[in-house]
Amino acid sequence: MTCMLAAGGLFVTSCEDIEPIHELDLARVLSPTGLNVTISAKVNIEISWEALDEKAESYVLEVYKGETATEEALHTRAENLTTTSYRLENMGYEETYLIRVKAVGQDMEDSKWTEVITKTDSEQIFSTVQSEDINGNSVTLRWPAGEAADQITITPVGAEDAEVTITLTPDDVANGYVTVSGLEYETDYTAVMTLGDKTRGTITFKTGIDLSKAQPLNADLTEEEIEAFFANAANGSVISLVPGASGTNTFPTLEISLTKSCKIIGLSDQPVTCGFSFKVEGASDVTLQDLTFDGGTDSKTLVSYVTTVEGGNLTISNCSISGYKKILDENNAEEMAARTLTIENNMITGSLERTIDFQKKKINFATVNISKNTFYNITGKDLFRFDYVAGRKDAVYTIENNTFYNVATTDKGILYIRSNSSSTIEFTCNVNKNIFAYSEPNADVHFSEDSKTNGVTFADNYYYNGGALLENAEGDTSGKVFDTGTSLDNMPFADAENADFSVTDQTLIDAQVGDPRWLQ
Repeated sequence: MTCMLAAGGLFVTSCEDIEPIHELDLARVLSPTGLNVTISAKVNIEISWEALDEKAESYVLEVYKGETATEEALHTRAENLTTTSYRLENMGYEETYLIRVKAVGQDMEDSKWTEVITKTDSEQIFSTVQSEDINGNSVTLRWPAGEAADQITITPVGAEDAEVTITLTPDDVANGYVTVSGLEYETDYTAVMTLGDKTRGTITFKTGIDLSKAQPLNADLTEEEIEAFFANAANGSVISLVPGASGTNTFPTLEISLTKSCKIIGLSDQPVTCGFSFKVEGASDVTLQDLTFDGGTDSKTLVSYVTTVEGGNLTISNCSISGYKKILDENNAEEMAARTLTIENNMITGSLERTIDFQKKKINFATVNISKNTFYNITGKDLFRFDYVAGRKDAVYTIENNTFYNVATTDKGILYIRSNSSSTIEFTCNVNKNIFAYSEPNADVHFSEDSKTNGVTFADNYYYNGGALLENAEGDTSGKVFDTGTSLDNMPFADAENADFSVTDQTLIDAQVGDPRWLQ
């Protein structure tokens, strides 16, 4: 029947019978659909589209610099394409392009153009900011000597109105570095280098602790003197571990009681190694930063909670840790609610029984951030174990941008985090942008083999020899947690056997996956 649309959008069914249409006869080829553009290595453009019409014999691709298709702006024209993908290389940084494609058929008009506008990424010539280049109120930023730039703008994260602009001199450019002073202590900054209207580099960093307030603890002291030093330290103290006057740069293996909040730090120009283990016995906020820990015997815990103040925080940042049984656990702790556990920018290795072990169900951190770490050559029962705590409702766990290499677990798994006995999910756990790699195919290691580990969300993780982390094992699969992430065909690291985890896979570099220190 024929139906007419009357004013106001109402159908009027004054209808007549007509012949139904069984075939659509078009005078032109249908336009390609699903035109997709991906930027790789910042300046390469990967183009793909869907072959919608079987009558299409070939395709024409045109690329224009800018946002309009003019003869003067034409950059590339490719005809007689019989595939549905095309790659353009070295297209420049921060350049905008109009990309369009059409289908060509025999004895038919070409399809209409399908088009998209894209922009290549900004350049990145900044070197990673090393700990020795960061002080409490200054930073040295480095890039390849001689690479031209006009200025660097440094902005505190979340305080854009407080940005500082540094005009670079010819000497700065020739040297490839500049030191910026007058920054705030313990503050996150973003630095952007520009040349004219082009960005040449973007990097983030955090300034250090105010060392003028630090109390030095030197390695010449006896065990009794070290214990007394911590016992007598004021609440909120900053304690810097430094070599002794005799040149000794190794502290004795010693258990330290922390009864008051403190920050224990190392100095990049005065490196030391210590085998301390800490018992939190009343301290609220504890920070371990820029230190090398070597437990030596694999029988100690780096930080063990006994009692603490409600709402305390623990931060372990930019440390090298080996030779411990555990990094963190509860030791007959009273039930308490803490605020934030932060483990970031660390290198952690060894025969750890458990890296984090909260199986006594006492301490609940409202926020857990495990990010930008490298965990390698670890053998033990579990990696992260968080048993159910009654007060954990609404807790948020984030495991992001870490590199895991040869991390084996023989008991509960890499991530054993449980809901309550009714399997009610009362927490959020996000596992994002990590690399899990093994030297040999991994068939036995799971994230968790407990049915109550049921609140985990995975996104953008990559695996090499991932085995059971990616696929449910045959047979009984109840309770096994696994990801549907992306498998890699080749080992993604430069020399993993010698702890060089520099990423060699361009896909991972583009996606900024894994510990950022290895992505340069």
